[in-house]
Amino acid sequence: MVKSEGGKKTRGNQWYRIFIGAAVVVLLAIVFVPRNSPASFIDRIKSCYCSQEGLNYHGLVEDCYCEYETVDRINVEVLYPVLQQIVNYPFFRYFKVKLGCDCPFWPDDSMCYSRDCGVCDCPENQFPETFRKPSGTGLSSDKLVCQEEKPEAAVNRTVDAKAFKGWMEVDNPWTNDDETDNAEMTYVDLQLNHERNTGYTGPSARRIWDAIYLENCHKYPSEDCQEKRILYKLISGLHSSISIHIAAEYHFEEETNMWGQNLSLMYDRVLKYPDRVRNLYFTFLFVLRSVIKAKDYLEQADYDTGNPSEDMNTQLSLKKLLNDHELLSACPKPFDEAKLWKGQSGPELMKQTQRQFRNISALMDCVGCGKCRLWGKLQVLGLGTALKILFSVNGDEPSGQQLQLQRNEVIASINLLNRLSESVKLVHEMGPLAERIHAGIEADVVSIRQGRSSFIYQFTQQNLPACKPVLSPAWVVSIFLVVGVLFIPAGVVCLHASRSVVEIVYRYDVECVPEPFKGNKLAYIENDFIPKNCTKFLKVPRDMKAPIYVYYQLDNYYQNHRRIEEDLDADDIISVNLLNNYNTYSFNGSKKIVLSTSSWFGGHNNFLGIAYISIGSSFIFIACLFLLLHIKNPRSYGDTSNISWNWKHISD
Repeated sequence: MVKSEGGKKTRGNQWYRIFIGAAVVVLLAIVFVPRNSPASFIDRIKSCYCSQEGLNYHGLVEDCYCEYETVDRINVEVLYPVLQQIVNYPFFRYFKVKLGCDCPFWPDDSMCYSRDCGVCDCPENQFPETFRKPSGTGLSSDKLVCQEEKPEAAVNRTVDAKAFKGWMEVDNPWTNDDETDNAEMTYVDLQLNHERNTGYTGPSARRIWDAIYLENCHKYPSEDCQEKRILYKLISGLHSSISIHIAAEYHFEEETNMWGQNLSLMYDRVLKYPDRVRNLYFTFLFVLRSVIKAKDYLEQADYDTGNPSEDMNTQLSLKKLLNDHELLSACPKPFDEAKLWKGQSGPELMKQTQRQFRNISALMDCVGCGKCRLWGKLQVLGLGTALKILFSVNGDEPSGQQLQLQRNEVIASINLLNRLSESVKLVHEMGPLAERIHAGIEADVVSIRQGRSSFIYQFTQQNLPACKPVLSPAWVVSIFLVVGVLFIPAGVVCLHASRSVVEIVYRYDVECVPEPFKGNKLAYIENDFIPKNCTKFLKVPRDMKAPIYVYYQLDNYYQNHRRIEEDLDADDIISVNLLNNYNTYSFNGSKKIVLSTSSWFGGHNNFLGIAYISIGSSFIFIACLFLLLHIKNPRSYGDTSNISWNWKHISD
């Protein structure tokens, strides 16, 4: 009897048990931490608890169709985790940008000389192969070492035409910059150039924002039509997101290179003004709607970087995001673009908004900080792409015509959505404490000195009492012995459970290939006239107790198709009918069919048992070694002369 099971199931569901040992160590450490300090670490954390009462945002987000509570929930549960994964894949971490542009509006007389303004340009061998220029030109990769934000890093401005495989070079009418000016552009690794505080302030920075708001992005009263308000709300939301990231990663002291969270800055620039928080949510939902609307295009796009495994993961992660049931059911249409640009004045308002946004895009060339210019260009391009998807392709035609996106537009859109998602998350992580500090509620626990939290500084620098426990030799030896004694039996039990699992693994992508095509499997799989059916007989090595799970396995991925409800005896013969249809030969993949029993521990996995036994044995060995050393060289407790930093050199 065979029972069908829908859905996907990974065989790694037992991995959570790897944390059992860590939990034991943490509990023992908490128990044995000295209690002679005025306030323990746990007490300090409790005294720093902050409620969510200060963030009173309820109901529908203005001009959108999702509630604040729903946005927060789906962002934490769905969007943020997947987006963080996607932007780390090669396709989305390399952005092509012009960093040496001249300002078209005024002389570029104010440059940022902070080392944190610099953009790291990496050697050619660190980019995906499809992005590289032809061999024999450019700088030798042996002479360059890519270091984050190293100011003297050289810029490689060559671009290989293969980088645009499968992508259209169509101008975006909403932005001033496009992907066609290849000679002046270079690739930048976004993971080495984080969006954070760079020290870029003063008249030059203020002039950029003044030009954006006063000349191109006027604030209209709430009773005005939505078309007039939309550009201001988008720019305000983007501005809020940028300020939040600056506050979340703030450079306090250049001498010590100390970074931390500047809660006062976050409150003064964002939380103090509720409309800025609301505009952040609006911009987030606006960009989210554009990505959802471009779902069909994004699912079929070419994400080739020369790494088949990473490229497949990129496409799978995007499909997971775009087809997530929780997202589509909780907020099916975050923003309704069909209601805009109606009536006689609609087309003219749209053209006016388009001209204003193009000016804002051009203003990014006037930013004096290289890293600020990078993220400004990326996020403005992301907004321009969202406008293009939702409203028009050329400014005159409706969005219903066939969509064409540049590669850079897709990268900018997803990275912008990730930045906004992280900003919404940071509002709820940092916001309550920032508001309580501003109100003076946490004055006895957290003091703000020169814009930073002393408690957070003490915590990050490990200066709290609990970070420096003074344990006696007896306690240290006892802890190592207890952990070792607990880990070894746990490892034996896990290993026994794992070895009780019976597995039959059959690689049918090799065995199901006809003999004439053994040497050319790719020709076999691509020939539609050759039957792909295959019948094989598998021998059961040991008794297999029901339920028996049947998987079709690709590399790092399992699809649970069937569950057998009958026991199988040793030496039984199983007939398996297979359809070898999916092409894994083009990227050196593998396909297997796996029959497996299970235990309370899960599937077959010897690693945890061996790891527990190895760690337990190591702890017992260390405990015995420490005990022998203590017996041989005992020391009196409380004698500070035994501490190495109290020793004086003979020359002192």
